[in-house]
Amino acid sequence: MALLIDTSLLIAAERGDPGLLASFDDEETAISPVTLSELLYGVHRSAPAQRIAREIFADRIVGSMEVVPIDEAAARAHAQLVSSLAQVGQSIGLHDSWIAASALTSGYGVATLDVKHFSRVPGLRVVCPA
Repeated sequence: MALLIDTSLLIAAERGDPGLLASFDDEETAISPVTLSELLYGVHRSAPAQRIAREIFADRIVGSMEVVPIDEAAARAHAQLVSSLAQVGQSIGLHDSWIAASALTSGYGVATLDVKHFSRVPGLRVVCPA
């Protein structure tokens, strides 16, 4: 099964643990537009000395992984997911819920270091390399 790579994993790889991404070399990998936005937010918030390196990293990720679009099916799945979690007093945060909904409707699992959040999503394959 293909995997959406979560921002937590990409940030850890960027900060000096590139082996995290290498552990998925045998898998089809992609990212969500939400993950891309979170990476680019980090670029824009960086100190000038770090900005170029972070932008290069983000560009490498986009160049090596498909960005899976968020479509109507994902929007419907997102609304259902957030509602279902709220009914049992849980939340995984807006960004993670969009990533999870995109994964579910696109046939992807999620590779993440934030297993606690994503494991709350019924039917979602969650993979942690650590």
